[in-house]
Amino acid sequence: MNKRKRIAWIALGAIATVCLAFLAVRMISRPGGGRKARIYVIGLDGATWDLLDPLIEQGKLPVFKKLKENGAWSRLRTINPTKSAVVWTSIATGKSMLKHGIVDWSFVNEQKIQVPYSSSEKRTPSIWEMMDEKGRRSIVLGWFVTDPPDAVRGVMVSFSFASALLRSFSRKEGSRDFSDTVYPRAEFKGLLEYFKRVQHEGAFNYPRLVSEMGIPDYLLQYRERYGEDPGRVPILGVWRSFLVYNRVEDLLVDRYLKKDDYDLFMAYYRFPDVFYHFGTRFLEKEYHDRVNTLIRNREPSAEDLAEFNLKMADVSLPLLKDKEVLLEKIYDRAVKENAYLIILSDHGFQLTSKGYNHYGLPSGIPPPDGILMILGPDVKRNAEIQATVYDIAPSILYLNGLPVGRDMDGRPLLEAFTSKWPVRTTVYTKMKHQPRKEDRDRNRKNIEELKSLGYIK
Repeated sequence: MNKRKRIAWIALGAIATVCLAFLAVRMISRPGGGRKARIYVIGLDGATWDLLDPLIEQGKLPVFKKLKENGAWSRLRTINPTKSAVVWTSIATGKSMLKHGIVDWSFVNEQKIQVPYSSSEKRTPSIWEMMDEKGRRSIVLGWFVTDPPDAVRGVMVSFSFASALLRSFSRKEGSRDFSDTVYPRAEFKGLLEYFKRVQHEGAFNYPRLVSEMGIPDYLLQYRERYGEDPGRVPILGVWRSFLVYNRVEDLLVDRYLKKDDYDLFMAYYRFPDVFYHFGTRFLEKEYHDRVNTLIRNREPSAEDLAEFNLKMADVSLPLLKDKEVLLEKIYDRAVKENAYLIILSDHGFQLTSKGYNHYGLPSGIPPPDGILMILGPDVKRNAEIQATVYDIAPSILYLNGLPVGRDMDGRPLLEAFTSKWPVRTTVYTKMKHQPRKEDRDRNRKNIEELKSLGYIK
């Protein structure tokens, strides 16, 4: 072989090597490729672009800005009723409440159905059960309607764990067993010992929580502004508990991020929703009075809403900054692992003649959209897409190379990706429910909190 031919063959070999390497990288990173794609899902109840966008534009939320610019995003269309148990279950199943069986609280009250819901009432598999059916492992922390936790590969810490933990710290109820809030139960002992230690170190002390989160002491501010006991406002009466729940979830996330043996990692936060249910009380007093006068007389105009959202954004900034710490940590982890990250809320909030809320709105006003951001390999950058709460579960399955549920009401969000692959379908049927042990004290506490948010009366 002459010199020219040898050079040509060497060049062809080099090109082939580069092509094979490129294909290997693509197969590693693309859905349905050479490995199971890891996916992180963070739920921020009540988060809304109406408040995030003004703060992003002002440079006050750099992490949210980075996330939105580096991935696909949407004003996530929600459903009526915008009650958390209903919508978060639709997010987890990809199905309507008539299919998954977790229905509106007001319907529940009228029909005298058990409240709060047990996951045993759910009639269709959630995304972690679908993943389990296909041999995948999930970490699910604090997701709504997960009591008792499902018996899946991996770990589930139920929605009721944090409140049961807080009650266990009281001298009166310290011996009460709540090991049924964790699956597998072998995880419970280590978790209890860990949280007892951090509680002994003062991690749940209210002044310390306020200081470390960098938020105002709303209880003190309320007393100073209105001259009355904040406990007279139902949600402020349990505000300390909600701060503890937030810290418990942060500590759970930190603990289980270290496991590194999961395909799906899901964590749910009750903020910002809890704050928005009382946050308008901390607007400038003169403006707050003006808004109340306005909505008593008419529906707010587009100009009124724009002004209100700017004011409300500033009031909510401390809580949103606290969540930026979490999101940056998860984002850095996802980038390092070439994994996917989904950040979403179940609904937004809107000012109407009936106040600032997401349910009980005047006739003709649609429920306020939530947020959605998707980041990761093959995800378009700074691309606005159209999505609904039903689309999350099928998109998770698609990203993991698994078939989508044929009976789902949603679809994989293919337009979010630079490349597309065939969508396979199946019907998921396996349920991993555990028997529910009746706990009247736990139910009573959960009902009190739901009442404080106005979800039930």
